[in-house]
Amino acid sequence: IVPITSAKPNYVYRQLPGGAIEVKLGNHRWIIESAYSTTTPGWANLGEKKEAGSPWKSLRLEGQNLSGSAANFDLQRTLTRHDDRLLIIDRITNTSDADLPVMFRHQTRVDRKAGTLYLGGLPVPQPALSSMNGAVPTTLMMMKDHGIGMVAEDDVMRAQCLNFADNDLIGIRDDNLVVGKGKTIELEYSVYPIDSSDRFEFINRIRRNWDVNFT
Repeated sequence: IVPITSAKPNYVYRQLPGGAIEVKLGNHRWIIESAYSTTTPGWANLGEKKEAGSPWKSLRLEGQNLSGSAANFDLQRTLTRHDDRLLIIDRITNTSDADLPVMFRHQTRVDRKAGTLYLGGLPVPQPALSSMNGAVPTTLMMMKDHGIGMVAEDDVMRAQCLNFADNDLIGIRDDNLVVGKGKTIELEYSVYPIDSSDRFEFINRIRRNWDVNFT
């Protein structure tokens, strides 16, 4: 047993034209897409490419930031690269004249047959499942020599998020968010590219970043 030093996986990332985030680790690549519900109804998506007829009235990428405006809310996103994770902060502002429900999801596509999926820390063989676990708000796909994980960071997401799998789509979603009239809420989650076959690398990196390891 030895002390674990800070991890530095050699990953890169970029924002794609449609607002999705591309994460690369060696030869491995993931596209992290997001979607936010509207009252139209429908979804304002952040995908690989800009969509024709999208609910976004405006969508602008500037360096590490993204800003978008839909009919009833504005989105401001900031990306911060840390040595072992990519931190995504979304600020959602209700621009309507009433309290506004805004469901959202962040997801990526993986090959479920190539490894093991863990939701809330437990292995999931089922094709589709969701888990609400504020103590372990994680979605993790481990392959034979690498993995990709997501974790809810802020109090709201940790309390309300569902870690989910829908066949090869995995991610984090919240079906219960309501933003008060004229209010802004800030939500945080992280993407961890894992350069290991050991899922405890993911667990220990989160514990170290949350400063909850025993000394």
